[in-house]
Amino acid sequence: MARSIAYITNEHPFYLRMALNSVQMLRKHNKTLPVRIFLVLDDTNQTIERENISCYRDVSQENTDKFIQACQEINVEVLRKKPLMYPGEEKFFHINRMYLGNLPE
Repeated sequence: MARSIAYITNEHPFYLRMALNSVQMLRKHNKTLPVRIFLVLDDTNQTIERENISCYRDVSQENTDKFIQACQEINVEVLRKKPLMYPGEEKFFHINRMYLGNLPE
């Protein structure tokens, strides 16, 4: 059985930094395990405002491009995806976990 690591994030700068930090630490210990990031291009519309995480309406393409480039440099595949929309679940980011079903592993 093949193994891989998968992440799901959107363009919110906080989550991009968290994902990149995680994969960089992973790569320090395992340089060969396949890693894929589903980057849900929702303009952070599905990000729920929290005490320490606010909605970020001004998504920077430059930040997203830098994230993708940093991932490519450490052999992490970034899969750009549209947000999944189901009636009544428009603000539920976690519905995008359904993309995990597309992984061959």
